Amino acid sequence: MIFYVILLTLVSCRIQIILGLLPTHAVDLWSLAVTHAELFLGDVVFRGKSNNDMLYVFMQHLGPISNRMIRQHLVQCKKLPIPRQFQQEGATYRFTQLTVDPVTGQAVHNVLSLLSSSTQSNSNGKKKFPGATPLNRKILKAKSASDSRAMVVQFSDLLQKSLALDPSRRIALKDALKHEFFQVAAAGTNASSGAETTK
Repeated sequence: MIFYVILLTLVSCRIQIILGLLPTHAVDLWSLAVTHAELFLGDVVFRGKSNNDMLYVFMQHLGPISNRMIRQHLVQCKKLPIPRQFQQEGATYRFTQLTVDPVTGQAVHNVLSLLSSSTQSNSNGKKKFPGATPLNRKILKAKSASDSRAMVVQFSDLLQKSLALDPSRRIALKDALKHEFFQVAAAGTNASSGAETTK
C-alpha cells in the first residue's frame, strides 16, 4: 500500500485532496491555473476558513461538484478518517455546510441543495445553494485598460477549463497548450515585435 504525504496551504488546496480522492496529474494543472489567476487578480482566488468552507467556495465560483466525485468521496469516508461533506437523499446529494452561529457560538449544520443558486429555502425546508460571482466574471472585471479584451477572454476560458471541479472534465495538458489563449498571445507578441521593427 502506498501512502501519500502532501503538504499544502489551505488556500491552494485541491478538491481531490479535501474529498480524500487519489490525486492525479490534473492537480498540477489546477495548481498552475490557481497561481496564474491569483497573479492576474493580485488576490487569493478561493478564500476558505476550513476544508468544508473551501468546498463551499469552490462550488460558489465554479458550480456544483459532480455526483461521480461525491460518490467516490462517500466511499473514501468509509476507508479514511475524513469527515463526510455530503449526504445522499434519494437520487440526489446535498452539501453539509458547517458554520458557527454568530450569537450563540454554537456549530450550525446547513444542508444545501446543489441544484439552485437561490438563497431561499425550498418546500422541503432545505436551503438552496447560494451563488457568487463566477470566476470568469471576476477575471474580466479585473482587466486593465491596457489589457487586450480578446486575450483576457481567452485567458478566462482557459482558467475555467483548467479548474473544472471534476478532474475527468478538466482540460488535458496537451489541449491546454493548444488553447486559443496562446494563439492570441502569440499574435499580440508578433504584432508588437513588428511595430518595434518598423520604428
